[in-house]
Amino acid sequence: PFMLLVMVTLLTGVLSAFLVNDAICLVMAPIVVHVTRVINRNPVPYLIATCTASNCGSVATITGNPQNMVIGALSGISYPAFTLALAPVALFGLLCVIV
Repeated sequence: PFMLLVMVTLLTGVLSAFLVNDAICLVMAPIVVHVTRVINRNPVPYLIATCTASNCGSVATITGNPQNMVIGALSGISYPAFTLALAPVALFGLLCVIV
């Protein structure tokens, strides 16, 4: 179902914005597999959405992925300024995952 795809994408994206995206993939994958088995759906599209949404969501903040942490540390940009600049990019990416 489409709504499951939307929920998986948004939850994964939001969590990945604030926690390291690799960890979110590791946490979300078994949940997605379990839910799709319960509703008798192929898990692959939802797992692909999980991976791509995790990458898109991690763009939004300095804590989203290790590369952002390096950029934040070396550039001296503040957390709010980084988020203000890149959250729209992350949201656009999540929209692309859903569509």
